[in-house]
Amino acid sequence: MIENGQDPALGDVQKLFENTFGKEEVDPEDILRSAVDGVTPWDTPDSKYRIVTVRNEKGELVSTCAGSALDLLDDQGKPTGEMTYFVGYAVTDPRFRQKGIAREVYISALLDATKSADAEGKQVKSAIVTGK
Repeated sequence: MIENGQDPALGDVQKLFENTFGKEEVDPEDILRSAVDGVTPWDTPDSKYRIVTVRNEKGELVSTCAGSALDLLDDQGKPTGEMTYFVGYAVTDPRFRQKGIAREVYISALLDATKSADAEGKQVKSAIVTGK
């Protein structure tokens, strides 16, 4: 689990994103690092990205799931105590696809989000998946 924007492993995550989607389609690495720290490019607070990674026996990054638990709001814009888990990216290196890795990474990310929500006295009620 990557929870610090200075973690050097984010370089590997960025490379996997770029290799999968193309460099022109992915935010620059500094934006990814800021998202992990929960700060927008304009230095305002934002939901913290949490990144789950899987490496093979050679230490190569083969899969990652990046997302964040987001508060659900009522009609007045106040948190309801329920959350949804938003997956921004779920990416697996093509050489390792069709092995169930992405499913396990997603489950791990969702379990971690649920545990964190429980610690805050909240419940994860749904998940939204985007990306590839």
